[in-house]
Amino acid sequence: NDAGKELFYVFKCDNGPDYLKEGLFRMMDEQERIGFADSSGNVVIHPQFLYATPFANGHAYVTEHGGESNEREHTSWQSDEWKIINRNGNKLLEYTVIREDKNVKGLFIQYSHPSGSIRSLTYTYPEDIVLADNFHAEVTLKDLNFDGQDDIAIPLGNYGNQRIQYEDGYLWDKTQKTYVPVKQLKEIANLRIDKEERCLFSFSRESAASYHYERYEYGKSNSCEISAGACQDRRTHPDLPSGRRKASLHREALSERKRNEGSSFIGSYPRNFSLLVEDCAKMNFGQHQLRECFVFLLNKTFIHPI
Repeated sequence: NDAGKELFYVFKCDNGPDYLKEGLFRMMDEQERIGFADSSGNVVIHPQFLYATPFANGHAYVTEHGGESNEREHTSWQSDEWKIINRNGNKLLEYTVIREDKNVKGLFIQYSHPSGSIRSLTYTYPEDIVLADNFHAEVTLKDLNFDGQDDIAIPLGNYGNQRIQYEDGYLWDKTQKTYVPVKQLKEIANLRIDKEERCLFSFSRESAASYHYERYEYGKSNSCEISAGACQDRRTHPDLPSGRRKASLHREALSERKRNEGSSFIGSYPRNFSLLVEDCAKMNFGQHQLRECFVFLLNKTFIHPI
């Protein structure tokens, strides 16, 4: 401090002091227990953990078990038991990896009920998890249905040469005050959450110039009511609004562009990008306008229902 008193040790990261993430950095006491301090040096969460990750999206992972694992020049912490805490140090959820021999089979998840009791659920991984690349058994908390509550998301790894990502999950049901499975969430490829549109997006690459996009919305029951295989063949579902099989490019992509009257970008999936080039050429887009348009399309899913 200003008086020269040593307050704590700063956790080492990348051969230097830990980075400030969301206003906090990791620190240690003399027993090498990890806690968190702010940029002014105030201890916010007292040292108590064997290992802790930096904060991200308001959450940090902490554990009292496991050990370091060195892979080439990278070091990570391996543990089958984790807790997720908030910036106040309060435990939001904890989970344990279920193994059969050394093979991962599922997760045992415990969470705090509003009544003060501890509730639990057991998740079983699908059988094809053995085919996943870059798979790591973990639980994340994110708002999947735009109600302001943390839901449970479970990454399922990457698949195929396009490294398509999938995840499963549970929604917090305010009425039942418990977590309920999200129907068919794990069928959505490369899931993206659009808070502004209040929907879920899926995209995948089918060839060098062809991409497949989908838009999903929750039904009245707030469950993901999408028929199995919808990502591949766009089969309709009675709970989806009519017209979902077609889409137009998101209006924002062209809102600042001059367009010929009556021109439209309407098509079915997959949409070949060479056709988009032809459409833009007809509208006399310049090179800079073309570049901006395609950067937008690649970085923001652009499907909009009609």
